[in-house]
Amino acid sequence: MKKLDLKTDFLSTNDDVEVTKYCNNCSKLIEANSSFCTDCGSPVDTSLAQNESSVYKAKKTTDNKPSGEFKDWIMRYSKFFIILVIVIVIIIIAASNDSDSNYVSENNKNVNTPTYVKPPANIRSLTNGFTIDSVSYYLSGEGELTIDNGTNEDAVIKLVSTRTNKSIITFYVKKNNIFTVTGISDGNYKVIATQGNDWDSYSKEFTLKPSFFEFDGTFDFDTTSSEYTIWELELETSYNGNIDIDTVGKNTFNNY
Repeated sequence: MKKLDLKTDFLSTNDDVEVTKYCNNCSKLIEANSSFCTDCGSPVDTSLAQNESSVYKAKKTTDNKPSGEFKDWIMRYSKFFIILVIVIVIIIIAASNDSDSNYVSENNKNVNTPTYVKPPANIRSLTNGFTIDSVSYYLSGEGELTIDNGTNEDAVIKLVSTRTNKSIITFYVKKNNIFTVTGISDGNYKVIATQGNDWDSYSKEFTLKPSFFEFDGTFDFDTTSSEYTIWELELETSYNGNIDIDTVGKNTFNNY
């Protein structure tokens, strides 16, 4: 706030300001334009009277600031108070978290903890149509055999010659897949199969739920100058089916 100087700021040489004058001798009021006191006749010093008093008032004010000692005390301990407040907040948060943790622990006492379930081992499988064994002599014709495996298990099919009672071709048909063998030579054949999951190529068998069966009857393949034979077999039962299967043992299947 600007400090006012009564002599320089208010009592300047402004002629428009009306100044009230008093006699220096008797202190009586003197008319504004009079040069002598009307009571005692003493001369009046005009410049002096203008410098002594004025019709304007100047009021000096001060701000209510803290005293120097109080200010120093605040500066000295302010960091301490800030740290104290932070510590208190941390303690409150930690206590709240601990309470929540105890609440959860109490609620979880009667909850069954899920046990770890070991994932199943990798299921081994061959590509659809993979030839496991074959005899090329019997695969120089024009006959075809289609296997429709609409089941949820893989299958290994053996086409067995009734003449030699041996498989001329052993091939893999994946679940929900179809595969066709071509080039089958003329002759009479049986169809034997095994189904399951996780094919072990070393032991040549399924390790999970294997089954073995043989289609009833035999399947003739004849080729003429104008036509050749095509057989289609489904590995799942149907309402309009026309052929049965017989269960065989593992050794019977392996002996072909």
